[in-house]
Amino acid sequence: MPRQRQRRSSGDLVDEVVDTAVDAIFDRGRDVFERWRDAQQSRQAAPAHLPSGSVEYTCASCRGKKPLAEMEMVHPSNGFGMCKPCFGFVWEAGKEKAKQFADMARKTAGEAARRATTGTRRTAAPVDRKRPWEVLGIAADASVPEIKKAYRKLAMEWHPDHVPPQASSAEKQEAHVRFQEIQRARDVMMKVRSAPE
Repeated sequence: MPRQRQRRSSGDLVDEVVDTAVDAIFDRGRDVFERWRDAQQSRQAAPAHLPSGSVEYTCASCRGKKPLAEMEMVHPSNGFGMCKPCFGFVWEAGKEKAKQFADMARKTAGEAARRATTGTRRTAAPVDRKRPWEVLGIAADASVPEIKKAYRKLAMEWHPDHVPPQASSAEKQEAHVRFQEIQRARDVMMKVRSAPE
């Protein structure tokens, strides 16, 4: 009986390609560093500032003093470098970060492709240029208690947490935009009221 091929999504394939590419790049980099370190060890030249015979380097990360054999990379002129454990940690962290960036780029590209095929575009909400007191529904010369009362009333009505779960995403977005507008109006009115005369 023929073997069934396992179906994999395109996202899984892209993830596998990204992981393979990042690993290959970092492996090639590690090879370069190892060849360089081997060349340095074969020379065994002491830096100019150290006395002959005492070839110790300071790890720029952990600040430990180590011989060249325990260093992953060094700068012979100033005696600093990075020891193998610190370099390994930084190397692995760099690999993970590169994979995260690649994954974010893949998701962004996937979203853009999906929007292009479905024809939907994300558009910004129209901006109403109302005056702060019009947003709050109060008079322009309203007192601080009136501003607070109007804000509380509108905040209870438009707070994003008070939108029903079955509401559409457009309704949720509208509540979010309106709530921000109400907060800005309150902030502007309060600043004017508390400004020194």
